[in-house]
Amino acid sequence: MDKQDLAIAKPQLAQTTTPPNKIPAPAFIVGVSKVRWKQMSSSDWGLVMGMRYCWAEHKRKFKWQYYVVLDADSPSHQWTSFDWGWQDDLEVLPPIHP
Repeated sequence: MDKQDLAIAKPQLAQTTTPPNKIPAPAFIVGVSKVRWKQMSSSDWGLVMGMRYCWAEHKRKFKWQYYVVLDADSPSHQWTSFDWGWQDDLEVLPPIHP
């Protein structure tokens, strides 16, 4: 790498954002809430097995994000067994009545 390459590759500092003092209550419960992604024609679904409160760049604020273990019948389960979903993108899976 020569000096010209170094001049182009200038490091940029990531924006630092401090979490708020008061964190809102999560909408879903780990190990209990069965959820699906909303507003999708072929939505995935599964069980919430983890969560984190982190910076959501697309919303420009901190939001809850959930670790969802996909159901074996969920469309994406063929290539992945889990996914992360933002609270705004998930909804409680309606109960199935036999």
